[in-house]
Amino acid sequence: MNYKIKVSSTIPVVDYGNIIPTIELEGTDYKKLEKLATDKIKDFWTKYAKAPLKDNSLIEKPKGGFRKITTFTEETIMYSDEEHCYMDLKGNKLLSGSVYAKQFAKPFDKARILPLFAKKHNTDPELINTMWQDNSELSLFFGNAIHKMLENYFTYKELSCYTKPKQLLLLNALNTFPLLDTKILPEIAISDVKRKMTGRIDGLVVVGNKEGYIIDYKTDANISKNLNKHFNQLSFYANILQHFGWNITKVEIWNYTDKWASYESEVLEVKI
Repeated sequence: MNYKIKVSSTIPVVDYGNIIPTIELEGTDYKKLEKLATDKIKDFWTKYAKAPLKDNSLIEKPKGGFRKITTFTEETIMYSDEEHCYMDLKGNKLLSGSVYAKQFAKPFDKARILPLFAKKHNTDPELINTMWQDNSELSLFFGNAIHKMLENYFTYKELSCYTKPKQLLLLNALNTFPLLDTKILPEIAISDVKRKMTGRIDGLVVVGNKEGYIIDYKTDANISKNLNKHFNQLSFYANILQHFGWNITKVEIWNYTDKWASYESEVLEVKI
């Protein structure tokens, strides 16, 4: 395969003055082309720029992308966005609510169902598998959009007129959410390092001094089959907060399809 690569950079040479070299190369080895182009840009920078070029590739990054975070329960732990994994400061892995809840989900028997489904529709099983993956990805994008929208609203509530989405479907979901005037702490990380428990809560509804309940936003097409898993995940979070003196009265799921519906449960027993 033949590649064409074009690299440009604005190099400051004097106050309010720059040069903008552009390197264009063509060949079959992309990595070699990239290195040649960037090396040429670096040469220009070294020769003409007022300040040396900072090479970020030389900066040591935390292993696995882990970084320190301080949780709502006032503990310092390590979290990796890349791996969605939590550790204590000694490197011990912490159990998250989402991992804990997996034991309450009925697994989808893809190995058995996929060939039957493909046979029924007289098509390639790999095509069906790809279609399912694409649909799953689409559902994930929509769920993430709902989560981010509500996180933004409750984070910047006093400025919410500027953070409301312009997309009409999302705007309708926000405007019809029944708890808009409620005090909700959004997207809070919690931990109980001693018991190796951690997680992130969509929303903590505060109704008094260290008193409230936990909510979670879902976009499940068939919420009924997932409620047990969801309630156990939120109960896991509730257990952590209770251990730090919070009175958590219930857990609550808010599910959005074309409208909002709520489902609540008492805090379930957590067994780890």
